[in-house]
Amino acid sequence: MSPIVPAAVVAAFAGVGLVGWGLSQAAAVRRRRIADALDLTLAQETKPTAALALAFERSVKWAENRTEGTPFRETTLVRLERARVSLRPEEYYLLWAGAIVVPGVLGGLVGGLLWAIVLAVVGALVPPAVLSRRTTTWRRDFEAQLPDVLDLLASSMEAGHSLLTGLQLVGEAASEPMGSEINRVLSETEVGRPLLEALDAMARRIDIQDLDWTVEGIRIQSEVGGRLSEMLRTLATFMRAREEVRRELRALTAEGKLSAYVLGGLPVLMLVFMSFAARSYIEPLFTQPAGQLMLAMAAVLMVGSGLAMRKIVDVEV
Repeated sequence: MSPIVPAAVVAAFAGVGLVGWGLSQAAAVRRRRIADALDLTLAQETKPTAALALAFERSVKWAENRTEGTPFRETTLVRLERARVSLRPEEYYLLWAGAIVVPGVLGGLVGGLLWAIVLAVVGALVPPAVLSRRTTTWRRDFEAQLPDVLDLLASSMEAGHSLLTGLQLVGEAASEPMGSEINRVLSETEVGRPLLEALDAMARRIDIQDLDWTVEGIRIQSEVGGRLSEMLRTLATFMRAREEVRRELRALTAEGKLSAYVLGGLPVLMLVFMSFAARSYIEPLFTQPAGQLMLAMAAVLMVGSGLAMRKIVDVEV
């Protein structure tokens, strides 16, 4: 059997275990800090657990001292917040480094230098892909709620309430993820931040075009006057029309996306199958320099063609 199969399986289990351990240690560090601030007493930890938590905290502190104030840290902080991942950038960096090092080392021990590089590259791509997926899912849920929230806000204002009161009603009635964001805006206004600044901060944090238009419309209406409720209803109608077009495009491009998944996964599945069915046939690809060069070229071509097909079927509205 080809080394790729056991290496990939072991690396996958190791990566999952590493991420779970990192998240548990990050949560333990946060609990300890809160307990220290409130002068509480936590349950006694075992020595190995306490040592691991201390080592993790020191590693986070070391990374924090070297990334404090850098643009990369600020960008990572925004990405984590948009993905709703409760990690500090330094904790994310450590998990990211572990996702690279652990599969790379295991791949090198089991399959040699080539698979060490391959699995390390795959491990490096996993954390950003997870953040991107979580952000996309969260944004879609937010966009789906936004038209209904604007209608509710417009109805509240037509009943004689102010914009702030309408937002309070929306924050009580809306479900996640809209409810938490509206309540965050209200919390910021309670500590003295102007409402428009709080809404601008929410728009920058979420980075959705429909929300940017809404906040800009509220700003213009507050400066020049007019009926804000009519503008909100117009925006809600426009957003629903755009969402209908998006659904039609997703239906029309579904076949192309499926073809891209099949064409991208077929070579990998064939490689795994041939490693079981005819190992001697594909062994030169891993043992000979020419075969390794062919594998590298094939990987580059697959990545390039995958990006091209994604660009073709990903239509923005």
